[in-house]
Amino acid sequence: MDKRLQDADVIIFDIGNVLINFDRQYIAEKMLPSSLVDYTNKPYFQKVWDQLDEGTLTSQQAASLFCDTYNITQSTQLFIQMMDEFHPFCQPLPLSNALKQLHNMGKKVYLLTNYGKTSFINSRHYFDFLQNVDGAVVSSFEKICKPHSALYQILLDRYAINPANAVYVDDRLENIEEGRKMGLTAIWYPSEYRESI
Repeated sequence: MDKRLQDADVIIFDIGNVLINFDRQYIAEKMLPSSLVDYTNKPYFQKVWDQLDEGTLTSQQAASLFCDTYNITQSTQLFIQMMDEFHPFCQPLPLSNALKQLHNMGKKVYLLTNYGKTSFINSRHYFDFLQNVDGAVVSSFEKICKPHSALYQILLDRYAINPANAVYVDDRLENIEEGRKMGLTAIWYPSEYRESI
């Protein structure tokens, strides 16, 4: 395990591509007919997905807006399912094994993630290790996404975390940079992560 995780009192994890893999292209190929897969590469799909993460749209609203725009309303339910129920097409990453280990070492473990409401609830039920944490701050519940500093501050305030004693792990550089501005020791996973030292 990375020595920085061993030395910190508090560890904060992102979920997607840190604790579980998230490959939207693969998910689309598994959950949608081939005729619909390319629609998920359209910039507007990213836009509605971002609004889903922000909690400003439900999956029903996001899928309806998207399908109405491209005149594929007959496929709305398929897109809702993709937005809410992608968890079976994700796999735990090696770092997910660290949550129990860290707890056993007496560490506090938290989640800080951009995630839609229903998909987060579903993923947390599906992956037991996501329940083995001391708390979570999820973008859609707070109506704000990383890398906005306010989401980090919610976590620090809600759980009385001293950033000087905390390590934060994320796969996106812009989120890492914001974490460092907030005073966290931030590890860009997997680029700056060391499985063992």
